[in-house]
Amino acid sequence: GQGPMRNTNRPLDIALSGPGFLEVQTPAGARYTRAGRLHQNQAGMLVTPEGHAVMGEDGPIQLPVGDDIVITERGEVLVDGEGRARLAIVEFGNPDALMRVGGTAFAAGDGALPQASAETRVRQGYLEGSNVDMSQDMASLIAVQRLYQLAQRMTLAQDEVLNQTVNELAKI
Repeated sequence: GQGPMRNTNRPLDIALSGPGFLEVQTPAGARYTRAGRLHQNQAGMLVTPEGHAVMGEDGPIQLPVGDDIVITERGEVLVDGEGRARLAIVEFGNPDALMRVGGTAFAAGDGALPQASAETRVRQGYLEGSNVDMSQDMASLIAVQRLYQLAQRMTLAQDEVLNQTVNELAKI
């Protein structure tokens, strides 16, 4: 799900608004992420903090180092006002088929076919926060803990009934 966006004012931070994922190239092949803290390496390639190349529609994105970079809402990367690349943003018809393969990286599993983004928008200078609802997760954790305690008490009660049954049968 979509997490809250926080402003960083950093030109290479991007947040995705919508169901899309950035495509990145790793040694294990194409992976997908919503983590938008991007950097330029010394060669000018746009990379993730792990050093994986951020993919554009025409391959890895290579930009001149140190110039004014603007990333539009549609994912176009402009350097000094000139279009240089477009981020490869993909969406999945069945996002449940994605498999987590690292902290923020996903691999396309069976039935997960990446399609060009139709709904996702890019917000430059923002990062997406965690989509975890702590209050809901804590309530769920407490409910599970109580169910476990109830099951444990039921097991002890059943054990006591069986113990009494065996002792009564032994007397007969």
